[in-house]
Amino acid sequence: MNNFNTVSVQFESGDQPRYTYKTLEQYAPGDMAIIKTKSGFFKFVHVVEVHSTPQIKPGINYTWLVQKLDTTDYDRLVSLD
Repeated sequence: MNNFNTVSVQFESGDQPRYTYKTLEQYAPGDMAIIKTKSGFFKFVHVVEVHSTPQIKPGINYTWLVQKLDTTDYDRLVSLD
């Protein structure tokens, strides 16, 4: 599949390492996303950069972001408290 884009993500903000993932969805810096780890667990990440063209280095097996984290319902419920 060649119609994808890449984004850089961090597990936490600050000086944490950045990782590149493939995606078909539109992201913006600051978005939250879900990834699947090599051990099969799901984790939340922060999108820190969206690449205008895919940033793919030969020899690296890039994986896909699972999906964007939508907090709309959660934010609405918290606002009602």
